[in-house]
Amino acid sequence: MRKFLLSACAAVVSLAASAQVLQTPLCKTVLNNNVKFDDMTSVKAIKNVKSNAKKAAPARIAHDGIYGLYISGYTELDDKWSCDSVIVEKVNVKDEETNTTYNTKFKFCSENAPTEFYGVYDAAAGTITCPVQYSGGYSGNTTQGAVDYKFIVGTLLPSGDQFSFSEDPFVFTVDEDGTLLLNIEDGGALANIIEGMNTIWNFFFSLELKPANAVISYSRPGRQQGTYDDFVHAAYVEDYTNNVSVYGFAWFQPSSGMGMSTITPLDIDKDLNVLFTGPQNAFSVAPFGIQDEGAGKYFKICGTKPSAEEGYVEVDTGDPSYVHGMLSGNKIIMDSFPVFTNFWNDPATGEQSAYGFWYLNYVITLDEGVFKADPSYAGINGVTETSVKNVKTYNLFGQEVPATTKGLVIRGGKKFFNK
Repeated sequence: MRKFLLSACAAVVSLAASAQVLQTPLCKTVLNNNVKFDDMTSVKAIKNVKSNAKKAAPARIAHDGIYGLYISGYTELDDKWSCDSVIVEKVNVKDEETNTTYNTKFKFCSENAPTEFYGVYDAAAGTITCPVQYSGGYSGNTTQGAVDYKFIVGTLLPSGDQFSFSEDPFVFTVDEDGTLLLNIEDGGALANIIEGMNTIWNFFFSLELKPANAVISYSRPGRQQGTYDDFVHAAYVEDYTNNVSVYGFAWFQPSSGMGMSTITPLDIDKDLNVLFTGPQNAFSVAPFGIQDEGAGKYFKICGTKPSAEEGYVEVDTGDPSYVHGMLSGNKIIMDSFPVFTNFWNDPATGEQSAYGFWYLNYVITLDEGVFKADPSYAGINGVTETSVKNVKTYNLFGQEVPATTKGLVIRGGKKFFNK
């Protein structure tokens, strides 16, 4: 293994309860010209547009065995969960140098610098083995000037107070539910490093790839007042009957490849009312080039409250704050909700300011079947207290904990994020 201290390009961040150090991914600091400010609105009130279920065609690629579209879940430095789109394709590519034939290709979607690498899928063993290899690059202007980078993909392994870039192959295991799990020791990560530099382009802790099984459709106010832009993207929904976890809930720019989405829990009661409890960190302000200290570090999914102007709602900056919705069959239909930075008083105007945008007509649609809480779901007649009580909850160390424990827990053999 090559050992190096990650340094040189971005502020060093200490990992909590650890002596390890790691930098902010370079891709999140140099590509902040990716999104312009006029894609956002600094107003906090919007018309209370009720969501109506849209007819959305399935956006995912139908899976053929392990091949198809996935939604990744991974953690960043501060343990915030993020999501990206990943395509796993069936190929037949021979490496003449090693005489290895690869049957699987991974593509982490990105409009700026897609990451692609090859592996060998062993169906009998349920594994995909990938060697360290070139994985793409980025050429263009950045905040650090013109660059022409080539990336090498592999794994970072903790080594004292540093990390080592391993030259060994990395392996994904195919789980029973179709999830692709990266086999790596605790504290390690999949990463792209820049060739010839001891610098990371991006990295993924606790990486897992979930087979896309849902479509999310919504509108956002356009650049011209009174106009709206429509979006449709794939997602993964983990259904626990009385609550669901949505991978890719608040995507700013579908397939951005920069972790600009998140995993969000939604609670469902016996009357099929859906409740999101905020605020929840969605994605970093860094790629937007926001430098106002008052804005804080993250855009946050927030709740709403009635505005002073009739027919309008505004951002509820309280903690907690709520967004309401309804479940019916294979759909969850949410009220309008905002994703905003912190609000701060602008000394120039004396008024509150913030950066953010609104999601309207927000609908989550399963590709197949209905939600487990729906009465038509086979064998279940709504949500029962008994079904919830009989499911034990564990932390990541396998210790039983109360069902209300916050953070990442395991329930019914599945990972679940408790807000």
